[in-house]
Amino acid sequence: MRALALTGTHICAYAVAAGVCFRSRRGMSAQACPRVNAHRLLPCGDSGFLWYGNGGSMGVAACSQLYALVTVVLWSSAYVFTKLALAYFSPGVLSLLRCGVAALLFAALAAAGGVARPRLRHLPLLALSGLCGFALYTLTFNLGSVTLNPTTNCIVIATTPIITAVLARLIFDERLHALRWCALALAFSGVVVMNGGGRSLVLAPGIAWVLLAALLLSVYNILQRGLAPFYSAVQITAWSFFAGTAMLLFFVPETLREVRAATPGALALAGFLGVFPSAAAYLCWSRALAITPRTSLVTNYMFLTPFLALLLDYGVTGGLPDGATVAGGGIVLAALALFTLVGGAEGGAVPSGESKAERRVPADAYRTRGSSKNAAPGRRAR
Repeated sequence: MRALALTGTHICAYAVAAGVCFRSRRGMSAQACPRVNAHRLLPCGDSGFLWYGNGGSMGVAACSQLYALVTVVLWSSAYVFTKLALAYFSPGVLSLLRCGVAALLFAALAAAGGVARPRLRHLPLLALSGLCGFALYTLTFNLGSVTLNPTTNCIVIATTPIITAVLARLIFDERLHALRWCALALAFSGVVVMNGGGRSLVLAPGIAWVLLAALLLSVYNILQRGLAPFYSAVQITAWSFFAGTAMLLFFVPETLREVRAATPGALALAGFLGVFPSAAAYLCWSRALAITPRTSLVTNYMFLTPFLALLLDYGVTGGLPDGATVAGGGIVLAALALFTLVGGAEGGAVPSGESKAERRVPADAYRTRGSSKNAAPGRRAR
């Protein structure tokens, strides 16, 4: 019952946040509303608007952070429930079940006309997105979860914001403050402490697998930035799931054997992982990255997941982390706090003569290639 209540809390959090972000003036364009200009209506969700500046209480940055917060709440449940599900399924089978359930949900959405077909030239990028963000990520995550406790697993994955920022620096030329490089070194020193205090130069298998999962998730974050100008969050997530699930079909024979022997409770765990930490969470995450002014603005929220996973782990299983996890995790979280504070300081400076609202959302920030004045409000023209 405790697990069911805590799971209900996660679902309620998602529903409340989704209700806030999808409130809209449906069918009303900026031209039809005499009180605002076009650049003061921000798309949030696939058919809704949020206001910023003097026109409302929530801007695009706040909306992207809300999506990110909902994502980490849902993702935090994956650490505990994956550990429980691995008692019934092997890592590869659980990856296929998790991605397969999510893919079925998106297939139903596509059948209803909610997911358009991608352009041929973007198929390789979508395939890479599915490979990194779903197929390989869930497989390496599950392999690490076999030997790691949920809190340790979560703390290692929490290094993703730092890895993402480094990749963004290399690919998008986003500025990375010197203190953020220090935070990077500090974070990985924390991982060394969790690995046994540096007594061995070889990473424990569980930590090595989860570090690889963090790198794969960082690559997925970067790929979303490249796809966001052309597709909605629903399209990106759906086609990435389709691609990732197709790459996991290698595990079908083993999956059939394990599903036949599984209990209803085990199947319910796999279904939960496919619906909430997968379909719902990745949809929110794609949307957050699609509308954020800066990648690291939303990835910083991932530092909350260790606390949420710890609380859920204790509430469901009564488990607590060991001393190495507490010491190393404290170092990692301190590094993430430094990383976040430095990022906030960088985001706060506004050049002379430029207002914060103008810097945050330029008038043409949401114009994309092929845009048309006849395009539906809140959607990119295709």
